[in-house]
Amino acid sequence: MKILIYLTILNLFFADFLAFKYNLIPRWVTWMPEAASLLILVYFFYSLSSKKQLSINTKYIICIFIFIVFIFSGFVLNQVSPGVMFSGLRIYLRYIPFFLLPIVWNISEKELKNLLIFILSLSFMQLPFVLYQRFIEHSGSLSGDPMGGSLGTYTSGILSVFLLLALAFYIACYLNGKINFFVFCLGAVILVLPTSMNETKITFALLPTCFVLPLVFGVVDKDKIIRIFFLLLFAIIAFICLKTIYDFFVVKRWGYGIGEFAQMEGRLQGYADLRLVPILKTFERMFDDPIFFLFGVGAGNASVSFSAQMTGEFVNYLNSIGIIRSGITILIWELGLTGISIVLLFLFFVFVDALK
Repeated sequence: MKILIYLTILNLFFADFLAFKYNLIPRWVTWMPEAASLLILVYFFYSLSSKKQLSINTKYIICIFIFIVFIFSGFVLNQVSPGVMFSGLRIYLRYIPFFLLPIVWNISEKELKNLLIFILSLSFMQLPFVLYQRFIEHSGSLSGDPMGGSLGTYTSGILSVFLLLALAFYIACYLNGKINFFVFCLGAVILVLPTSMNETKITFALLPTCFVLPLVFGVVDKDKIIRIFFLLLFAIIAFICLKTIYDFFVVKRWGYGIGEFAQMEGRLQGYADLRLVPILKTFERMFDDPIFFLFGVGAGNASVSFSAQMTGEFVNYLNSIGIIRSGITILIWELGLTGISIVLLFLFFVFVDALK
């Protein structure tokens, strides 16, 4: 089981990158997470048969069960085709078995530590990939979009969000005395640098959040005061460096940096409208259609797939009315208010239990 988990993580980091960008591996290799998910599900039910009691809060089981029933109800109400149903199940259910795995897999503290170190090491590896992409492979590109590390083609936004999540975890390790300040600075620089070279504006909002949240939800005592002081000092320097490097690349493309962008009349509003208007249009449609309001158009029915048979019925419609296909927009279209509420409730349960 341990080998399967490590192979799945490696697949998530490199498979899309190697298959779609360089054609070095066959496409079916990118389906390994789905295969691993099915194996884990079989292992889960097999192991569960010998257990007399579940080591999981009932609320999670109920929430997962309701979500699965909801997904299939959306299929029926929207008369989703079999190919799109398969795509929808792959999108929304493939990671649930991984969440259930700790119930039947008694992972030790040492094994968990090694797993986290492995993921963190893969996070550090993104810097040389981005450096290669920025200065060699796409040296002539004025856009930062191709700088997605090993996570895939044009995945700069996904890479930035992932690395900043890794940074938040790394900050927590420093505050809890797991690493010293020198090791923290070295690792934090490696994590932040790629986000400064791929032109992702959301980084300017998420980076301060990464430093603040571990302080807000962590235990602050007098032994951590010095660590917090150095952490805040590093945060200020990191933000200045982020702006400097970001501006160095973006000025070549637009002629102005992030500061000028924020001060230009109408620019921030236009940037917000580009992302918020599709969401607002979606909510307007919701109030005109009760089924869409509650159940969406069905899981997978607004998503693009490599196969025409598995591409959603509403993909062309969304393009025709000018709705940009962002992750949150597709989520709202496919799951409706009920589905979004179930997902948020599940994440809220995880968040509250993580604070205990």
